Amino acid sequence: MSPLASLILSALLAAASASPQASQAPKEPQAASPALAVCPPLPALSPGPFPFPASEKLTFDLDVTGASAATMTMELLPRKGQGAAAIQPVALQAQTNTFFDKVRKVQARLVSDLDARTLFPKRLHEDIAVDDRAYRHAATFDAAQKRITVTWTSAQGSGGERVWPTDATDGRALDYLGAFYFFRALPLKVGERFCVDILGLRRLWRVEGSVVGREHASTPAGEFPVLRLSGKATRHDKPTDVRELHLWLSDDARRLPVAVMGVIDLGTLRAVLSSVRRPDFQSDPARPTGMTW
Repeated sequence: MSPLASLILSALLAAASASPQASQAPKEPQAASPALAVCPPLPALSPGPFPFPASEKLTFDLDVTGASAATMTMELLPRKGQGAAAIQPVALQAQTNTFFDKVRKVQARLVSDLDARTLFPKRLHEDIAVDDRAYRHAATFDAAQKRITVTWTSAQGSGGERVWPTDATDGRALDYLGAFYFFRALPLKVGERFCVDILGLRRLWRVEGSVVGREHASTPAGEFPVLRLSGKATRHDKPTDVRELHLWLSDDARRLPVAVMGVIDLGTLRAVLSSVRRPDFQSDPARPTGMTW
């Protein structure tokens, strides 16, 4: 699912195609595309503890059209605050390898501040360097006002602000990093459909799809029974931009994101789980590096 996967990865490996321009974007909210229907509220999270412990760190190998491209890590940072004000930050870091640097050299760090009880985002920060260009994006989420405010700056002096309206009936939206954790905490069942707006790289996407079935995955991190989620992502401001997406979550209590697949400007992009660090699971570094379904 794009913002769950390909939007993150396309943001990191194809950021130049969506980089800020010198012109200022409109500051007033713009209406969502009339081609997109209103999403119903997202389902309630599964009861009990979340499936990711505080010490969890996941590593992924990324390839583009079969060529090794980058390494990416996702981890939980120390919780901030107490009670209703508690925030659970999650971080993503990615860096292209020496081979892919010849095509596009990318370094990125993303931090999403999630409500520690609901996993809905409060703030998103993106620091991305593409070749010799650096960009910083920041977003704040206001469900009560049904809006997301995005600001950006670049080392080249450009910048701007845009306000996205969110048209879900409860005003909720996700960001493309926190969405991984939110979907992991849902009580997913085969055949269940989902619809949600997800922000990534200053763009708002409508993500729709379903849990299509159970499969088995063999990865460098281990063997997993998996649930496959498939769907499409449609840009709110450009409904002709539609991307096919797939996400595989382990079909167990850990709900590990085992693999994601999507299409970016350079071709098919895939991220495969290569290493897991958490108290109840340690991946085997001697496993082969390929993945089979």
